[in-house]
Amino acid sequence: MATRTTTPSVDLPDADELERLKLSPEVAWYLVSRGMPLPDCPPLIQTPSPGEALGAVFDPDRVDRVIKAFSLLRHTQGQWAGQPLRPDPWQVAYILAPVFGWVRWDGDADAYVRIVRELYVDVPRKNGKGFYTGEMILTRNGWKQFGELCPGDEVHTLDGSLTKVTWVSPLRHLDCYRVTFADGQSFVCDEDHLWTVWDRYGHDPEQWAKCRAKGAWRTIATPELAATYRGGSRRDTRYSVRTDRVLERPASDLPIDPYLLGLWLGDGHTDAARITTVDSAVTQAFEDAGYTVRRVPGTVTYGVNGGFLVALRQLGVLGNKHVPEAYRLGSAGQRLGVLQGLMDTDGGVSRGPNTPRVEYTSTKRELADAVYFLARSLGWKATVREFRTKLNGKDCGPGWKVAWTAFSDRSPFRLDRKTRCLHADRGTKTRSSTNTIVSVEKVPTVPTKCIAVDHESHQFLIGEGLTPTHNSTLAGGLAIYMTCADGEGGAQVITAATTKEQAGFVFEPVKKLAEAAPALKRHVKPLKHIILHPKSGSYFKPISSVAGAQHGANIHCAIVDELHEHRTPELVETIETGTGSRRQPLIVITTTADSGKRESVYDRKRQRIEKLARRVFEAPSVYGVIWAAERDDDPHVEATWKKANPGYGVSPTRSYLQAKSDEAKQSPADLAKYLRLHLGRRTKQETKFLTLESWNRNAGMVNEAELMGREAYGGLDLAATSDLLALCWLFPDEAGGYDALWRLWTPEDNVEALDQRTAGAASVWVREGLLVATPGNVADYDYIQLQIERDLDAFDVRALGYDPWSAVPLTNKLAESNAPMVKVRQGFVTMSPPMKELQRLLLKGTPEKPMFRHGGNPAVTWMVDNLAAAMDPAGNVKPDKARSAEKIDAVSAAVTALSEAMAREVPVKSAYEDGGLEVV
Repeated sequence: MATRTTTPSVDLPDADELERLKLSPEVAWYLVSRGMPLPDCPPLIQTPSPGEALGAVFDPDRVDRVIKAFSLLRHTQGQWAGQPLRPDPWQVAYILAPVFGWVRWDGDADAYVRIVRELYVDVPRKNGKGFYTGEMILTRNGWKQFGELCPGDEVHTLDGSLTKVTWVSPLRHLDCYRVTFADGQSFVCDEDHLWTVWDRYGHDPEQWAKCRAKGAWRTIATPELAATYRGGSRRDTRYSVRTDRVLERPASDLPIDPYLLGLWLGDGHTDAARITTVDSAVTQAFEDAGYTVRRVPGTVTYGVNGGFLVALRQLGVLGNKHVPEAYRLGSAGQRLGVLQGLMDTDGGVSRGPNTPRVEYTSTKRELADAVYFLARSLGWKATVREFRTKLNGKDCGPGWKVAWTAFSDRSPFRLDRKTRCLHADRGTKTRSSTNTIVSVEKVPTVPTKCIAVDHESHQFLIGEGLTPTHNSTLAGGLAIYMTCADGEGGAQVITAATTKEQAGFVFEPVKKLAEAAPALKRHVKPLKHIILHPKSGSYFKPISSVAGAQHGANIHCAIVDELHEHRTPELVETIETGTGSRRQPLIVITTTADSGKRESVYDRKRQRIEKLARRVFEAPSVYGVIWAAERDDDPHVEATWKKANPGYGVSPTRSYLQAKSDEAKQSPADLAKYLRLHLGRRTKQETKFLTLESWNRNAGMVNEAELMGREAYGGLDLAATSDLLALCWLFPDEAGGYDALWRLWTPEDNVEALDQRTAGAASVWVREGLLVATPGNVADYDYIQLQIERDLDAFDVRALGYDPWSAVPLTNKLAESNAPMVKVRQGFVTMSPPMKELQRLLLKGTPEKPMFRHGGNPAVTWMVDNLAAAMDPAGNVKPDKARSAEKIDAVSAAVTALSEAMAREVPVKSAYEDGGLEVV
């Protein structure tokens, strides 16, 4: 066991540099002694080193073991596919070494155990893979819209084989792009979608321009594709995808030989079992199949008897020439047969200075489309274009030409005279095996989905052109290590997400890691929904519910994915309580920043990490790191990108962030999303009219007992009879400010639903008396009336404002009891002055001299943080309930009260106010 003293022979940076990098001497020593560079990407926020815990000892062998376990795994996708999974230096420095290196003696376990029991990693995201739900995709059972895919469906993958869809995401609404190819195909996908492309420049366009370096296969996201698909001084197209796969499909049960059907579709009579041809090989093909062929005297037309007419009628092609679905989607041999029949009759070879191209011409669009798909499904890069047909100079309507490059070794013809016109394949790569991306443009957002497929390429074919595209890992390496190599018998390792689908999305890449690692093949059993380690009796599986976490209730490791997506705390809390019997459990929380919503599951965990970092309290077993840009950082410069993204340059790349930055400059909505997702800043899309900083600065102290008898102005918001209802009393002071007191109510049947929206805070507010739960499932107006009448007796109420459209029975009763009720319209003209006055007071106030004292009521603070303001063309503002993140009733009540307070008559006294003179 190593001690905390670093090895003297290793030269380390001085103390100031280590402090800047936020590295302990032990971790820095480990990196240097293992030949790793010190990362220059410290987290913005970091909890104290676990090495500060009492009895802490740094054990480098434990870190070595984790990194060795990672190296046995193999990347399963992208440009690093097949290579060892080696953690980046920043991951070792700020995650693996602190978590696994620091241990202390546990007398109960009679062993050294990890100090860290909870790891929190908050880092901007990299790149999901969403496709427009309306795109068409070929499955084993035929064509489907992409949005209709379900787990278990079989689609075609990169090599043409059928593979199962293992996961389908919920609907997504991200920025979308249209990607267009040289053959005219185009697809709409979202900003997260990945493309595996051949980059003719390799990885460096400048280097390519100098020495014409060889290209490379790369996996990149769509925004980077948009920013870099043209390069070099001539702005040449840069990327292409493969097109040379042959679809592997089961054979269909067909009533007519595919080749014969193709011949009839090309030269047959539309409504008869006849064919017109001068090629004896064509008629011979029918005879060889057992049909009787008789020539019509004086013509080159032949009747085909022996059941051919009946079979044509059975297929539904008589009077409606087309390639039936069973022939289009049959086996490769069947598809080639029908294509050869069509090409032998209506196809030819176009010779020119380059490789001969085969062409098919038809005046029926249905047949041209069928030939296009058949050629594509057989690995040829076919294109189709429309032209005008003419006879003796007269326009006879549209026609369609399908063309592609083919070789005599694998001919789309059966007639020897046509095949002899083709060249032999020299085996060199040509453009006929790839499809170039010619345009990537941003388009309006449409609903998208991601899928995962059970294939090592992680790619699937989409559209009639069968274009390959991508499906959807430190957390993965940790999951496998904790299952197989942490030395824990019967380890229960889980990944937890908000939905079953999202949990599966996290599980699938880990399963791929386990399947792709040669060193694990004899030790683990990756099954459909669980990974088993028989030797230790351990397993890893996904869960998405409290019941799933409770099952067994003996969790060794839990990976909680995307904490900001969790709406209620129950699942996380259940996991935390389910690790009690383990000697060194570990909960790993990975997330990106949220939109800044208060009292959420994410907010509570984030606030805890920030308090630990400020040393407000101590919890050595909790270790957290947060990468993000600061509010004053320029979001559009590379220095900020590096600061917020520890993997900058690799994932995400510079070009990817440059593209996102350029988009953010064009739109406030894009800017908010860019700041949150790519720079780690908590922000809301709406421009904040009231900032939490100014609100908290004015909290002050409000003692209700000291408000008795004081002049007061009230505001009622009673619109939501089954949700929150609010009353605000404002008490003016001599300095021009106010003391604010709220009454908040909700039906008791609504508390549980409100808990789900506030991460359980609503129940706390009820217990603390900040929110009153009235009996039943709708507002109890009698209860509320009694409270208001008590307040009318306690305070010197001058006016009680209310929205004339809400709670008419209650306001009428109050008016009948001589309460000073005042109708306050909720339009721009009425609401704008008090809204702006509230903003002015908050901005003017200081902690020493607050101008709008509210006592820091957390329920009201939650609603202030939810507030969005609407603005009319004249610059007037009012609360906007439709655009606000959640309930804002308390704010609306305060603005209504302030409207009445501002309208009050204030007596003006003479300079001799103490001299007994008259009041002017």
